[in-house]
Amino acid sequence: MLVCCVQPPPKTHDAHVDHAVDAGATIDARHDLSIDEAIARASTAYNVERAIVRAIAIRESNMRPDLVVERTDDWGLMQVHWYPGSPWLVGILSRKELLGVERNVMAGTHELRWWRSYCRSNCPGGHHWFAHYKWGVRVPDDDRYGPAVEMIYRRLGGTNTTYVKRRPE
Repeated sequence: MLVCCVQPPPKTHDAHVDHAVDAGATIDARHDLSIDEAIARASTAYNVERAIVRAIAIRESNMRPDLVVERTDDWGLMQVHWYPGSPWLVGILSRKELLGVERNVMAGTHELRWWRSYCRSNCPGGHHWFAHYKWGVRVPDDDRYGPAVEMIYRRLGGTNTTYVKRRPE
């Protein structure tokens, strides 16, 4: 298991166990963006390639903005884990706010940028930096999430090789 140094919020979730949001949830769609617009804005705001943001959303929720995984407390399109105090949740006061496409994609992309920065100085090579989005600090040696996201990313036309950290040979 690869272990990095800092202790950000714990993260473990399984996007395969889901529950649709309850009928009582109200989301004001008038103030929400389309998924494409939200990804474009978040990608620009946090300098994370659109294809990687979309690949994470596909892997996490199969592009379902209403997906809630209660067992792991993960919400929305990018399955943002509810962990108050996380830098990417600043200004978000409730879990249900994460069901809004724009807020969810902004929070998820902020978290992606955080992990990318973290890995540049704290992680050994040998795994995909975005695997931390699922696993948090500890990425298992047999991680399948990172390669799955990379495959989606490549199918979306992503070509940036800096997304893969490799062990020195």
